[in-house]
Formats: sequence, structure tokens, C-alpha cells
Amino acid sequence: MDVVVVIDTTIDSSSTTLDLGSGAFDLDADQILTGLVAGESFDPLSYVLSSGAPAAFQFSGSFSSAISAPNTGTIDSVDATITSSGTSTINFNTGGGSVVDGVVAANTSSSASSTVALGGQINGSATVNNSTLTHSGSGHGIYLTQSLGTTFTTTFSFDNNTIATGTTLNDHAPITIESSATTSAGVMSGTISNNTISGSHYGIYIHQNSGFDGQTTMDIDTKNISNTINGIFVYQEGVGRADLTITNNTVSSPLDVVSNGILFFVGNSTAPTVCADVTGNTLTSGSSGNSVYFDTYPSTSVILPGYAGGSTSEANVRIFVDGNNTATVNSSDIFLDFGATVVDGKCTLP
Repeated sequence: MDVVVVIDTTIDSSSTTLDLGSGAFDLDADQILTGLVAGESFDPLSYVLSSGAPAAFQFSGSFSSAISAPNTGTIDSVDATITSSGTSTINFNTGGGSVVDGVVAANTSSSASSTVALGGQINGSATVNNSTLTHSGSGHGIYLTQSLGTTFTTTFSFDNNTIATGTTLNDHAPITIESSATTSAGVMSGTISNNTISGSHYGIYIHQNSGFDGQTTMDIDTKNISNTINGIFVYQEGVGRADLTITNNTVSSPLDVVSNGILFFVGNSTAPTVCADVTGNTLTSGSSGNSVYFDTYPSTSVILPGYAGGSTSEANVRIFVDGNNTATVNSSDIFLDFGATVVDGKCTLP
């Protein structure tokens, strides 16, 4: 594993732009991209780093302590910004192990399909921590997509970031996790915690397409989601299962009267299973929206940990969801189509 360090050497208290044009920074497998300013340090031991390959702005050899940036007389006190007007600014490696830690990155493309940090078909891990990601248009901040029909495990950690995108109403978000994997041996699992997220149609978008036959396990415990139509949108199709722990999130500043704090669409022409531990959230909806909006299709299975009401009682589910969360405008709304059931159970954590 090697470390690529971005340093702003212009001492002017402003961010120097490292413009990639329409290109992208392609991370190698098990490669760490980090940014340092005066007085900062990076601890490679936190990623079990022992050695690396020499190259410009890379450290190689054995590491027994943190890497420290030069002092204030040598480099700037503000991180450099990596920017691109292309499809993506940073690409995760499909082999896994890519890490973005303490980086400022932006995408300036006008294309709605563009992304700041992009990962597709990863069989391994992807990490974005302690970073600031900005999309000036209507694209994604972080976008993970998976369509493999074979055995795979995609793990991710998106923690302690600030992510902002434009507010155009489309199916994009500061964080999007999407899969159409057609194998029951496919797993997507990870954490989204302590982030500040703003902009776009959705703050966090979890979409498992109609062909999905795998498992998603996710812990969403972030800091603040604002200026969105729907703060967290879970769209579960196919026949797979999703285990979602959604706790301690604050959703505010809705962009529309129909904005929802947390929105679930479960099922389509098939009958997936969703385990949703939705507790301790403070949710501000639009005047015609809901704190939590739950819409299920026929024959879907919903597991709500601690639920003790009737398995087909929409009223009991509303009372249960409202009691576990704080609504600042409207309470929850629950729709259970014929054959859909809600039961007690335990969600798997990543």
C-alpha cells in the first residue's frame, strides 16, 4: 500500500487548485490519497500500512509513526483542491482498498451523471473520511454502483465528511449507493456516519434495482442533512434484503412542500425484505411531506426492531415510528399494500 500526499506549497492562506482538466485521479488498489497542511499529520498505521512504492509525493518504506507535514514556514495552512470537469474527479479501484482521507475535491461538470468520487464493480473496500467534496452541478458527491452477477463483497466507510452538491431535482445525491447485482452471493456493506450533507434531490440515496438479488447492510448515523427533497431515500426492489440502521440523523431545510425526512419505497413486481431500525432522528419535512414516509408493495416483508403491533396495521406502525423519532412539521405516514407485513426482528449491522 502506498500513500499519495497532496500539499499546497503556496503560502497565501487560500486553496491552490490542482486542475485535472477533464481527467480523474485513478486510485490504485490499496492506495491512500490524503492532503496535508501546515502542522497536520497522517497516521498510516490506522490503515495497517507497512510499506509503499516510491514516486512523487509518496512515502515508501516501513512506518512506525505518523507522517507530519512541514511547518508553517514551508507550506500553506489551507488544503489544495483537486478538481475535474470530467466524469469523475477521483476513481476508486475495482480491486478494493482505495482510501480518500483528508482531501478537498470538486467536480465542475455540468453533466448530471458526473461524480466527485466514483466507484463501480468494487470487490473490496472503498473509504472516504475527513474530506470535503463539492459538486458545482447536479451530479453525485460519492457514487458506488454494483452490477456484478458473481460473488462479491463491497465494503465502504464514508465518515466525517462535508459533501455538497447542486439542488437540481434529479435522482442524484451527495451519497448514492446503487446496485443491480443479480447474485444472492453479492453483499454491499458499510457505514455513513458523522457527515454534513447538503443539496440535491436526495441527501443519501440507497437504490437496489429490480434485478437485485443480494444483501445490503448499512449503518447511517450522520450529522446533518439539509436542502434536499428527501433527506434519506431507500428504494428497495428485486428479491434481495436490506438491513438499514438509520439513527441520530438530523434532516432540515427541505427544498419543497412535499419533502420527506426519510422515504422508503419497498418492492415493485417482486417481494424484497427490509429491516429498518429507524430511531433517534430529528426530521423536518415540507408542509405536505412527512417525517418518515413508508410505502410498500404487495407481499413485501418489513422488519422493525421492537415493533409489537399488528403485522398489517398501518396505524400501529405510524405510532411506533413516531414514538422513535422527532418530527418538527408532520408525523410519519405508512402505506402497507395487500399482503405486506411488518414484524419485530433484529437488523444486521455492517
